Amino acid sequence: MKRAFKAALLWNKALNSASRKNYAESLGYLRSVYDIFETRMPSETVSCDINILCANVACKLGDYDLSISAVTTALSQLEHNASEFSQSDKNYLSIYCRDILRYCAYYNRDERAAALAASIKTEFDPSLLRMVRQHIKRKFPM
Repeated sequence: MKRAFKAALLWNKALNSASRKNYAESLGYLRSVYDIFETRMPSETVSCDINILCANVACKLGDYDLSISAVTTALSQLEHNASEFSQSDKNYLSIYCRDILRYCAYYNRDERAAALAASIKTEFDPSLLRMVRQHIKRKFPM
């Protein structure tokens, strides 16, 4: 319980740092979350949104390899074991991940990332945006 509480505090600090565009600090907090769970970064043993934030801040810092790895992990989680998300949430987060992949593929000249981004065929209908939970749109704004 103590471990989960500490991870939640660090997760909130990582989100707040990212929202202030302090990406290095955010990534540091995320590293601490992965350390608490004694796992590598990224990992399927942490929640999907932690991996998505890791992908985003790593991309912003120019660490495209980490970003691609984190977004690939998050996409796998969304596909296989993300029962806490509705289909609208999954679609939204998949598109968010696809955008990160496209950016990384372009700047890293990574054909595998470009191919993975192209394979995400989800199209988001703006009229369905209201079905995505608010906290997801707040954490991962498009």
